[in-house]
Amino acid sequence: EAKGTSLCRSGQAQEGERLLARVAASEAELFSPGSPLLARAWLLHGECLAALGRIGEARAQVDAAAKLLGPDGTAPHLRSLLANVRARLARTGAGP
Repeated sequence: EAKGTSLCRSGQAQEGERLLARVAASEAELFSPGSPLLARAWLLHGECLAALGRIGEARAQVDAAAKLLGPDGTAPHLRSLLANVRARLARTGAGP
């Protein structure tokens, strides 16, 4: 997850997205459906998809993570990541 995120944020989004897609798929198999770790993986993958201009896919990942976190936020530490990724989507014209 860390390597994929680093690649995405350093201009190597194609390579980073492949890693993050694998992480998200693995975590979906390993963790319970309500796991904050799964939400984090989806948010980081969504952020990378947005960097690649794959806005529809990014939106789906972010929306799934937001739904998992719920309105009260089962993992408050992920709220800032959610807000940052949503802001990035808004800048691309795909805001909430």
